Amino acid sequence: MQRNAALRSLRVASNRVRADGAHLIAELLQANGTLSDLDLANNQLSTGEQGGRTCDGVVALCKSVYSNESVTSLNLASNALASENIATAKSAGKSKVGRALSRVVTSNRSLTNLDVQHNGFEKDVGVQALLDSFRRNDTLTMLNDKRLDIVKVQIWDLT
Repeated sequence: MQRNAALRSLRVASNRVRADGAHLIAELLQANGTLSDLDLANNQLSTGEQGGRTCDGVVALCKSVYSNESVTSLNLASNALASENIATAKSAGKSKVGRALSRVVTSNRSLTNLDVQHNGFEKDVGVQALLDSFRRNDTLTMLNDKRLDIVKVQIWDLT
């Protein structure tokens, strides 16, 4: 799949993809410049090999999307990504996942659709970094998360 120039959409929602699978998909994104739609909803991206909680796979995935110019749609809904669900994710008061997602939103100019609903971000300590990143993004047109959606609309109204 890494060299498949025809691959435009990868939909692996509800397939029990865990952190190690997120690492593999991150590698795929580094080598594939044609994939535009990545759907990883309703998986177990924050579940490690031994069943423990980890954010490493999601952070690797975000790093790959950060530098990938072909991904326009990323669905990470229902993966328990918030720091309250990942006990080891907190670093300097912000979650690694929240910070990684904020880097994607801030720097990736091809991403137009991001779905992060049902991840518990409304209580996440890293959500502020993610919210702040929307002020610097002018390409994201669809954001699916009830709390974040309201904030994005407010930010758009202010600009």
